[in-house]
Amino acid sequence: LFDQVHIPPACSDTGQSLGTVLYYWHHVLKYPHNGMSWHSPYLGDGLIDLELISNYKTQYRNLTHKRFDSGLVDRVATLLAEEKLVAWAHGRCEIGPRALGNRSILCSPTQPKMKDTLNQKVKHREWWRPFAPVCLAEDYKNWFEIEHEQPYMLEAPQVRKPELVGAITHVDGTARLQTVRKAQNPLLHELISKFKEKTGIPMLLNTSLNGQGKPIANSVRAILDLLESSNLDYAVIDNYLFYKLKM
Repeated sequence: LFDQVHIPPACSDTGQSLGTVLYYWHHVLKYPHNGMSWHSPYLGDGLIDLELISNYKTQYRNLTHKRFDSGLVDRVATLLAEEKLVAWAHGRCEIGPRALGNRSILCSPTQPKMKDTLNQKVKHREWWRPFAPVCLAEDYKNWFEIEHEQPYMLEAPQVRKPELVGAITHVDGTARLQTVRKAQNPLLHELISKFKEKTGIPMLLNTSLNGQGKPIANSVRAILDLLESSNLDYAVIDNYLFYKLKM
């Protein structure tokens, strides 16, 4: 009856509201389907307390920051190439069960030890819990055995070069892939492209921006709390780069 199945980013009961709207749009109002295979998952709230940035020092005395009017993406790509752990927050939050690049913790996918560091010192969860890659859509076929893009991180194809990206490869040789195009998330696409220029690897390890037992960090306060209390090295909030003072 069909050639392809579209799996939306909110694929549990939380997606029923979107499905209801789409059903009404197409089947009641009779508007035709426009052929799009991608719908933006960035439908949640924006960062709700950006004003905290102006006076964060009153609460976070061991943190400091630098504001970037340009060059932030290249700087963060360099930090990631140096195997730093970076909280990455901009724009509106994702809907659904996956961090898709607007409320994420990012790091290099190359070293298997990064998985252990994240599990033990940031996420504080079981050692066997895996992490996922976000890969440039232009390159994913060279790295994963899958013939279609996967923008919502909902399938787990085989990794073609697991020896090069050990931090995102499961014990069975698969990875829960997310692909990204410039039109879908321009800033994330630019960051991965810069990382590729520096390392030759067109992907990053991507996990949700939260600690153990906490919801996704969707405020400046929650992000800075996580930076201060965990082994994260940096936190990017819009065009601000936060980091710990050297003691």
